[in-house]
Amino acid sequence: MPTFTSIFTAVSAVLITASAALPQGIITTIAGADPIFTGEGKPAAEATLGTIRGVAIDRNQTVFFTDADFGLLLKLGPNNTLEVIAGTGVRGFSGDNGPARAAQLGRVAGVAVDAGGNLYVADNEELRLSGPNGSFRSLVSRVRKVASDGTISTIAGGGANARDEDIPATEASLSDVSGVAVDPGGNLYVTELGRARVRRISPEGRIRTFAGTVPPMSGPPSSNIGDGGPATAAVLQRPVDVIVDREGGVFIVDQSAGRVRRVAADGAISTVVGGGNPGPPQPAQAATSLSLTNPSGIAIAPDGSTYVLGLSELLRIGPDNRVLSRSNTGGPPNNGGPVNRAGFKSGIGLGAMASDADGNIYVADSRNYQLRRIGADGIVHAFAGTGVFRQEGENWSAADSFFNAPTRLATGAQGQIYVLDRENCKVREIQSNGLLRTVAGNGLCSTTGGPNYTLEGLPATSIGFGALSAMAADLNGNLYVFDGIRVVRVEQDGRIFAVVNKRSFRLPPFADGDVAIDVSLDGYGGGIALDRAGNIYIADVNTHRIRKVSPDGIITTVAGGGPAQGPGQFGGDGGPALEARLNRPIDVAVDRFDNMYILDSGNRRIRKVTPAGIITTFAGPGAFGDFWSQLAVDSTGNLYASETLNHRVWRISVDGGLTAVAGSGEAGFSGDGGRPDAARLTEPTGVAVDALNNLYIGDTGNHRVRRVSVP
Repeated sequence: MPTFTSIFTAVSAVLITASAALPQGIITTIAGADPIFTGEGKPAAEATLGTIRGVAIDRNQTVFFTDADFGLLLKLGPNNTLEVIAGTGVRGFSGDNGPARAAQLGRVAGVAVDAGGNLYVADNEELRLSGPNGSFRSLVSRVRKVASDGTISTIAGGGANARDEDIPATEASLSDVSGVAVDPGGNLYVTELGRARVRRISPEGRIRTFAGTVPPMSGPPSSNIGDGGPATAAVLQRPVDVIVDREGGVFIVDQSAGRVRRVAADGAISTVVGGGNPGPPQPAQAATSLSLTNPSGIAIAPDGSTYVLGLSELLRIGPDNRVLSRSNTGGPPNNGGPVNRAGFKSGIGLGAMASDADGNIYVADSRNYQLRRIGADGIVHAFAGTGVFRQEGENWSAADSFFNAPTRLATGAQGQIYVLDRENCKVREIQSNGLLRTVAGNGLCSTTGGPNYTLEGLPATSIGFGALSAMAADLNGNLYVFDGIRVVRVEQDGRIFAVVNKRSFRLPPFADGDVAIDVSLDGYGGGIALDRAGNIYIADVNTHRIRKVSPDGIITTVAGGGPAQGPGQFGGDGGPALEARLNRPIDVAVDRFDNMYILDSGNRRIRKVTPAGIITTFAGPGAFGDFWSQLAVDSTGNLYASETLNHRVWRISVDGGLTAVAGSGEAGFSGDGGRPDAARLTEPTGVAVDALNNLYIGDTGNHRVRRVSVP
């Protein structure tokens, strides 16, 4: 496994100090915990569930669904109480040929049920492997069968053969399985996201490709290559779901292509929904004239109509393939109201649908952590799940609370630790008394307001942030939050005020010298920092610049902006930072001497800008990739950097010495109470240092915040 040392190969006289020779602090977890599934036997609507990825209904009207976060296959039992069919609640892979309830499942996705009551589940086991650029996630994908007697077995996948056709299905290699369907003859269909194809498994257990092929190496891309011909010669992009209709036709939801395609009984494929031009809906519009965005699920109702869930819309299509209704389902989740105010979020990721004999439609609303039902009257109800996952903990002990991918960190003047809770779209504060509270964001994961929207004085917890990037705190107790486009200030009383707010859409670099509140940034994924004078520094990632907002509200460029901007550009060392070339700077930090450090990710360097404005390379070049990371500086000028893909945090001393201060380099969770360099972290992202030089780490993959105390 490569080490972070390679990042610093160009630093002269680098001293790599063996961490065993240095005084060691102690690493502890100060916030975050893993939720435990406690929903069995409870009313389904009162149970805490994770990401629901699949749903199926048998001939007895029993509803089955999968929970990818807990690794469970569940069903609705008597009185709508939850019953575990398979899985232990801890993800993994085990238990074949034994009781399904004692088996471990991975990130389960689609589920199907046959006429005999056997269940089929798409199961993805997550592994972490080492590569030339750090560790990476790998999936071992399988289809597992839960027989009607409650035993579980693998019937496809887990093998090494990715190419051959008509082989035993257990010898095949599958890549990120998603949708599952079964036809009356017992043939099983499963979608592979990783190879953009649909495979068919015969009742005898042999597998072959049913739809999808490798796209051509040249020529314009097309999302409907193959329409009218055999499905095995067609090009799919991201087949996320599959179902079988009464005539034996197989519908494939091709998410990235924005289409639903159907394979007829003779093997010919055609587009049946999507592929049209954007425009207002027309009466009785042909489904193929629609422009469809990110479809994620499909269901066929008893009356022969088809429902398709897209991004913020639900389509109902008649047997003649004309649109019967098109409902906008955007906005916050709303149960008890009509479908056009449902607020489904499945279309953003992966969801599925199923219909019962009474015409109710069940939606695996993945990002809202609920199974929801659309009644025949068009009213939406929560069927299972509270809609809250990894969010509990408001004014609770931080150590017992939940985060959902904590990334960036910042420290406050009164000992607070601010945590960017990315997947919950909130900024949360670990107070000095150990309690956790939300200080910004309403959790809806969408940006509140557009051009000319006035934020001034609103409660910060009422504002939606669609893509939180970073935050920084000043000595007066104000918190600055960056979402890639806007920078806002949250004052101590909880009110929010705009600093940069894209009011007139004047884009950089043309905005230098303008009032910052009028300017739009393009810094998704970038960081911010403050200096002692109250200047705000912003890593404006996609314009390859560092911007500064002065205390009087004027924005200027202070680094980057040199000639020949674009990917792979580097230059300017030894000269003015304003004339230098940066390449996707993703973070910025300022020390107490007013030196500025830039994480120049595309150039695989850390750059330093002196108070006089001269830029040099401080560390690198090396094998430092373009991934989410953060810099922090302590009171003595030591710089800390998170090495996300190798699960470490490093310190670069003022004299250039390099030390691994936390993380063994192996993914996992361990080490509390011991040496930090022997502890296991998983994809650490955020780093921050408090006034006493204690180090805080956003242990993103473990959903925790950890502290390395001063030795």
